[in-house]
Amino acid sequence: MNYPVWYIPSVGGPLVIALVAIVHVVVSHFAVGGGLWLVLTEKKAYREKKDYILEYVKKHTKFFLLLTMVFGAMTGVGIWFTIALISPDATSSLIHSFVFGWAIEWVFFVIEIVAAFLYFYTFKKISQKLHVLIGWIYFFAAWASLWIINAILTFMMTPGNWLQTQGFWEGVLNPTFLPSSIFRTFLCFALAGSYGLLTAAKKFKGEERASLVKYNGKWIVYSLLGMIPSLVWYYFSLPGPAKSGLAGASNIMRSSLIHMIISLAVFLCLVLLLAVWKSAKLRFSMALVILLAIFVFFGSFEFIREAGRKPFVIAGHMYPTGMTVEQYDQWQGKSILQNARWVRHKEITQENELEVGEDIFRISCVACHSTGIKNNIFGTLSDWDLKKINRTLGSLKGMSSFMPNFVGTEDEKTALSKWLFTQSHPGQEIPVEVVEAPAKGISGQEVFESYCVDCHDPGSPNAIANRLGKFSSFDQMYEMLGRLDELNEDMPPFEGSDEERKALAGYLLEEKKSEKGGENNE
Repeated sequence: MNYPVWYIPSVGGPLVIALVAIVHVVVSHFAVGGGLWLVLTEKKAYREKKDYILEYVKKHTKFFLLLTMVFGAMTGVGIWFTIALISPDATSSLIHSFVFGWAIEWVFFVIEIVAAFLYFYTFKKISQKLHVLIGWIYFFAAWASLWIINAILTFMMTPGNWLQTQGFWEGVLNPTFLPSSIFRTFLCFALAGSYGLLTAAKKFKGEERASLVKYNGKWIVYSLLGMIPSLVWYYFSLPGPAKSGLAGASNIMRSSLIHMIISLAVFLCLVLLLAVWKSAKLRFSMALVILLAIFVFFGSFEFIREAGRKPFVIAGHMYPTGMTVEQYDQWQGKSILQNARWVRHKEITQENELEVGEDIFRISCVACHSTGIKNNIFGTLSDWDLKKINRTLGSLKGMSSFMPNFVGTEDEKTALSKWLFTQSHPGQEIPVEVVEAPAKGISGQEVFESYCVDCHDPGSPNAIANRLGKFSSFDQMYEMLGRLDELNEDMPPFEGSDEERKALAGYLLEEKKSEKGGENNE
């Protein structure tokens, strides 16, 4: 809320960040694992006195240099460009909290660049011992960069004691730093072996190909022996909310977890079958499939890790909107327009109400939602009337643990509701009143479906039958519906008429009795 942001409503800022970041992360991890792969494979060539292996390393180094130092550096700059424009508050917080860490990382990155170019351009021009030493310098600089960057990534999900102390080392040595760093280290090695399979299948034939394919296959298998246990360790190091998110708290998280498990199983099976057992039969096309499988695994892991810290961008400290937890508590129920710096209007009038609604959407919603490709909310809202949209905005956290509650005044919530209605119901007139007078004689089930079913779907853990507890009479049900916001701060007050409240109370009582009768029958 303190900075102007790059507003890309049709695509969504998070998708832009993800597209750049996932590409860069894959390349940067290969840059680390590939450094060790080059050194050890070069030493293998000297030890076995096989010139074709040395030539293989030299050709691989050129590909390695172009991919990591040119393309990798461009995507790295791209990450800074996109996060600074799309999530400036979070970027500013990371810079101010870890400026010393970023400085160290940039020093190591300069060492990487110099060592990589020296390694390539001095191939067979200096002594073997000195050339290998340059390779080792590159690898350790790249590996150190990985650990520093990973400290900041893990901090965003598990800041630990930093939330109390704001100290640099508390942020770096956060609860998931060590297991995640070890997991990523072995993942780097697995990626390096996968790239090695690709170049070996492309450049060689016969016995030479079989030998190099088996070498890279064993390299991958040994990497997985460290990667899989450290991934399990990483999972069990997470706090409860993040762990439940990574376990598939939402449908999209669940599907991503399935993709991650299946792709890892496919990757392992193909490596064992085609790279270790039948190494002479590996072709370039199958090497591509193996590489694609680990890409899917890595991409799914990164998506789950990013989504696992929702509704925060820095867990326990800052929301994707740029508001800190303290600001969120202070501004609850207060005007967004008066606190935000980059809005077109500071007051709501009948003429500017829709423009205000769009500004509030940009401030409050667009950090996660788009109007087009990713997480488009208009498709969901197309079946909702204005009253339901407005009511749902009052209980966002109750609907999903991924969303914080709406911050703003009732008038601002109404403006946002009306703008969302115009976008999801093109061509329809906005109703005069947000909360309409209910129809006479409405049934309790219809009231439940109108007011309750979005959060209390019968098939969910939050099903209403699991929440009725001690309310066993009509009077208790009726009284309970009058103080929903007191029972649970994530629920809005009941907005229906007294007739609807009575109908709903009777319906809930019948539902409870039928549920109890079903249990007795069992």
